[in-house]
Amino acid sequence: MSRKEIPTNVLDHIIHLSPPGELQAGIERFEQLGFKVLPGGTHADGLTYNALVVLDDGVYLELIAFTHDADYYAASASSDTPPGLLEKRRKHWWGNKSPGWIDWANLGFGGNEMAAVLMNPNIDGGALVGDVGGDGGRVGVKYLAPVEGGRTKPDGDVLKWRVTFPDSAVHGRGALPFFCEDLTPRDRRTEDGNETSAHPCKATGIAYISLSAATSTAFTALCRQLSAVLGENPRFSSDGEEARWTLNVPQGTTKTTPAKPRPELVLRTATASEPDLPIPISGGEIAWMDLVGFWVDQGGPAKNDDDDDGVVGDRGGETGPNLGDVSNGIGQGKVAFVPLPRTG
Repeated sequence: MSRKEIPTNVLDHIIHLSPPGELQAGIERFEQLGFKVLPGGTHADGLTYNALVVLDDGVYLELIAFTHDADYYAASASSDTPPGLLEKRRKHWWGNKSPGWIDWANLGFGGNEMAAVLMNPNIDGGALVGDVGGDGGRVGVKYLAPVEGGRTKPDGDVLKWRVTFPDSAVHGRGALPFFCEDLTPRDRRTEDGNETSAHPCKATGIAYISLSAATSTAFTALCRQLSAVLGENPRFSSDGEEARWTLNVPQGTTKTTPAKPRPELVLRTATASEPDLPIPISGGEIAWMDLVGFWVDQGGPAKNDDDDDGVVGDRGGETGPNLGDVSNGIGQGKVAFVPLPRTG
C-alpha cells in the first residue's frame, strides 16, 4: 500500500481530560455547554474511563479521566492492586498531562502499512511535503509501532482497536495526531445515529482545532512535521505566523458541501501579546491544544466574528467558556461556537 493510498488526514476524535476520578464533573460541564454526552466505559488497562460527545460529521469528543492518581496505586501496591499497575499509571501516555484538551486522533487505516508510512512519511509520494521549511524532507517525524487497545462498554460490548502514537520523547503529546484503527466496527465505538449527535447547543461538527507552538522554532518544525504526517503543505497567513491544514471527517470524507465544510487544523505561536493563551500547567510541551471550534447552525449559540467566513479569527473575541474549569479552576482549554456558512 503506497503513501498516496493511505489517507492520514481524517479526523477521528479529540480528547478532553478531567482530573482523576472526576469524569462526572467533566460530563456536567459539557452538558452545561449544550452537548449531549453518552456513556463510554472503562479502557482495557483499567486506568481510565470515558464518556463521548458524538457529532454529526462523525468526529467525536472523548471525555476521559484516570480512575485514580498515581499516589493511589503507590499506597495500595501491597494490597489488591494488580502487579505492574503503578508502573503503567506512571508511564501512561497521558499520565503527565494537565486537565483540558490534551490530544487528537486521526482515523487509522492499513495496520502495519500505515505505521510504515508514518515512520517514513516521505516515501512513495510523500515527498510533496519535503520543501516545507526548506529542509529537503528531513522533517524528523517519529512514530512508534502500533499497539492494540480496547474498551468495555456499559452493556458489556468489548471494543478493540489499534493505535499508532508519535514518539513522545521526540514530539511530546498532542502536537502530532495519533492514529486509531478499528478492529471492531467503528459505529460500535462512536454510537453513530441521529439521536446521539443531536445537541441542544446545535453543534454539528468540528470547525477547527487550534494548536499553539511554544516558540517560533517549534512552529517551524511543526509545520514541516504536520505537513509530512497529513500529506499536504499548509496555507500560511500573510504575516507567516499562522499555518492551516484542511482535514477530512469520517462522514462525508469524499464529499463536502457549503453547509458541511471540513474542519481545519490551525497552528500559531504562543506569544506574550496573546495573554489569553494559557501555558500548560505540566510544562515542557513544544505545542498544546488550546481551543476547539464547533460548527453550529444559525440558530445555535454562535459567537460572531469578523474574520473569514467565521473560521479562526480573533481568539479572544470568538472563544466561549473555559472547558478546563471542571474542578476548582484546574486546567485549560476553550471552546468556540462558529456559525455555519449560510447557503442559498
